[in-house]
Amino acid sequence: MSENRTILGLAVGLAFTTGVLVTLLSTGSIRTHSQDASGEKMVNEPLRTLESATEAPVREQTQDLTGVPTESSNASALPSGDDMALFLQENMDRLKIVPDDVSNEEAMNILYEEFSSAPSIRQGEGDGQIFILFDPLCRHCHELFKRFSRGLLEQHNLSAYWIPAVAFLDNPKSMEYSQKLTSAILSGRTDFAFNAMEQLMHSESFSALESPGWDVTTDSILRVARNTVGLLQSSTGTPTLIYKSKKSTVEIVEGIHTSEDLTEVWIEEH
Repeated sequence: MSENRTILGLAVGLAFTTGVLVTLLSTGSIRTHSQDASGEKMVNEPLRTLESATEAPVREQTQDLTGVPTESSNASALPSGDDMALFLQENMDRLKIVPDDVSNEEAMNILYEEFSSAPSIRQGEGDGQIFILFDPLCRHCHELFKRFSRGLLEQHNLSAYWIPAVAFLDNPKSMEYSQKLTSAILSGRTDFAFNAMEQLMHSESFSALESPGWDVTTDSILRVARNTVGLLQSSTGTPTLIYKSKKSTVEIVEGIHTSEDLTEVWIEEH
């Protein structure tokens, strides 16, 4: 295995990790994508709880008839600024992934269960599964996606499930792009999200993510916040790969994998 295998830093407690996220939001260090360039609040879906955002997505990509997401009708404005920080604080229990005072093994199993059913963008058609926490701005994530698309996934009979999170906590674009991709996934527009992600990963062009028509919902804000808390709790950067090994253990590894690494991923026999 790569030398960059991680050991969870559970001394970094849940209260701290969620507190970091709320503080960054409340101070404006991270701005949620809930306002347009003029400062006017965007019109999106009404506030809902996280339950619908944490449901397992349909793994097969669905066909979007228009190819472009449209804004929701009969919708209310998203919270922003101090209102968003308060909203996250009030939903703190729903952001929890790893409880305090659990062992490393328990924590890794909890994170695997969380992210193996998280909304994601699928790359590849293999039987084995790797779940990847990534930041759209992360160059290492771009490189990993390109390596996978050059036949590495097919060679090892794997599929990668990409899960948007925020690694660059001081860059509001990380939050914005992650929310856009997550909203598209949650609304069933996985083809649309994959096409934008593929353009970004291969050409490092953000034009698709900057184009009009993206819809950002409170569900996506909470889901990205939860993904980011999980990233903080795993004490890793991006890309973070989570999978089960052939030894039946959960592995959480940061960095770009080699072909040799991928031979350790467990594949269910049919």
